[in-house]
Amino acid sequence: MLAPLPVGAQSTSTTSAAPPKRPEHAALAAAIDSIAEAALREGPIPAISIAVVRGSDTIALRGYGYAELENEVPASAETVYRIGSITKQFTAAAILRLVEQGRISLEDPVSKHLAGLPEWSQRVTVHQLLNHTSGIRSYTGLGPKWTERMRLDLTHDELVALFRDEPADFAPGERWLYNNSAYYLAGMIIEKVTGQSYGEYLQQTFFEPLGLDSTIYCDQRPIIKHRAAGYSVAEGKFTNAAPLSMHQPFSAGALCSTVRDLVKWREALTSGRVITPASYARMTTATPLSGGKEHPYGYGLSLGELQGHRFVAHGGGINGFITYLSYYLEQDLTIAVLTNSGNSNPSRIERQIARRVLGLPEPAVRDLPLNASERARYVGSYDARLGKLQVLEEDGKLKLEGPLSSVLLYQGEHTFIAAADSDVRVVFQMVGGRASGLTFTASGSSLEAERVP
Repeated sequence: MLAPLPVGAQSTSTTSAAPPKRPEHAALAAAIDSIAEAALREGPIPAISIAVVRGSDTIALRGYGYAELENEVPASAETVYRIGSITKQFTAAAILRLVEQGRISLEDPVSKHLAGLPEWSQRVTVHQLLNHTSGIRSYTGLGPKWTERMRLDLTHDELVALFRDEPADFAPGERWLYNNSAYYLAGMIIEKVTGQSYGEYLQQTFFEPLGLDSTIYCDQRPIIKHRAAGYSVAEGKFTNAAPLSMHQPFSAGALCSTVRDLVKWREALTSGRVITPASYARMTTATPLSGGKEHPYGYGLSLGELQGHRFVAHGGGINGFITYLSYYLEQDLTIAVLTNSGNSNPSRIERQIARRVLGLPEPAVRDLPLNASERARYVGSYDARLGKLQVLEEDGKLKLEGPLSSVLLYQGEHTFIAAADSDVRVVFQMVGGRASGLTFTASGSSLEAERVP
């Protein structure tokens, strides 16, 4: 039996790429090479593919490392990765295209298009599916009830049965909580209204007309040219990622693509070739919540700001792959970062690139002292519904275990940043001198978690 490949055993390998057309971009391209190669070394990442395009100028379009470790296949701009939840913007755009055609209304209840669901389907609207305010339980947050079945090719009815009778997280429209069940149902609505499979509809409506030649519904069975393998890390060694039937992510995360195609997609989406400007404006409008609050998320896109520069973006995480696609509005700057490791942090790579291209300084990092009794106020387990987060004390420091595992650096006012990624922020809510909950913010999205007694 072959031993798993140790992390760092592969050499970094930059694929051949044409030099930038504008000489002034050569220094930026070299800086991007350095960022990517450092990320490979720090790992654990077998491969990274990157596209950086500003206006009509391509600054970088290349790959690093190995798309497949066993045969040492180099990554390139043509490497096909599972893109995970970047899929959601394709699903949202497909719904909006059908809205434009008068075949769906955003205010339609789910029950208008999908029969046989519980009473909540009469109250939850298509709009609330797309902006994560439905309150339906997300099947990917059900623990063993889902994970023990994730290898199975479940039918729609079988997968929906996992969450349909689960108690709601909240009343529709009351709160925001990231939700894969909602986007799964949105895909089912697309199929019901069009009479086509989700993959067929996207192929006919988006992929072929836009020349997205390497974007596809990423089933395991077809031979997909240049497809990357997905990896995890266990005990310091790369291993093949846990199997996942691609029936299950469906319209919430089952597409594959390349960095080249994702740039094409972004250009088409923002130029009116996918949906109308009015529909795109709806797609990029923050979500209003009860109580006058709003959440910086539209339909399949997070809304954020990097040191005064507005962007829309989305990441993806699926067994063996983590991905990120961003667009900086005023600068007409698109950055796509795709990786084939479930332990990578492409959003951090993206921000390093964005700061370099936009000429922004790295944020100042401080670590204010906390004594033992002060640290104890935050230590505990926190329930985010999609999973648990743990705050531990280790060697006199607080450490977060969850979407990102990192030492936490105290900034004052019950606010911490992650030592592993200074753009990740954790803010604790306090009751009676003790943390009652926290808000975890990264890549323009926030996750709220309540302390478990």
